Amino acid sequence: MSLILVFLFEKFEVFCSEWIKAALNPGIGIVYKVYRNSEQTIEVMHTPGHTSGDVTYVIDGALFTGDALLISACGRTDFQQGNSNTLYHSIMDKIFSYPDDTIVYPGHDYEGFTQSTIGEEKANNPRLANSKPKAEFTEIMDNLNLPAPKRIHVAVPGNLVCGMS
Repeated sequence: MSLILVFLFEKFEVFCSEWIKAALNPGIGIVYKVYRNSEQTIEVMHTPGHTSGDVTYVIDGALFTGDALLISACGRTDFQQGNSNTLYHSIMDKIFSYPDDTIVYPGHDYEGFTQSTIGEEKANNPRLANSKPKAEFTEIMDNLNLPAPKRIHVAVPGNLVCGMS
């Protein structure tokens, strides 16, 4: 695992810069990149929706979905250039295209769970289960009425210029 982390940190500045540029200029269209070294392959999918710059890492057949797909939930879409329609397509068209037994590691979980599978999320995620129609998903997401995160007015501007030097 340490090799993966070192490799990710070495590439982070490139990832961040490219994804932010793509988010600010949708015409760039960066969607998918593959990085390899002699021991590891890391695939990076642009999975926007929670924010415009979200990515999902595919490592050894597992998905590290950040805040796009959580366990029995997904990332909120009400700030930092989030968009419920975009998140729906990122999850349904990209993340859920992987086999049902694919392990999912979310960016975090407030209930203490550490992993799920694509099949479990397709069947049980209350926001997405049973191929929930996009209109129903966006209705749910647009009416979550969650409180604003602490320090949101500091974090969002900082996130938007990450890697832009």
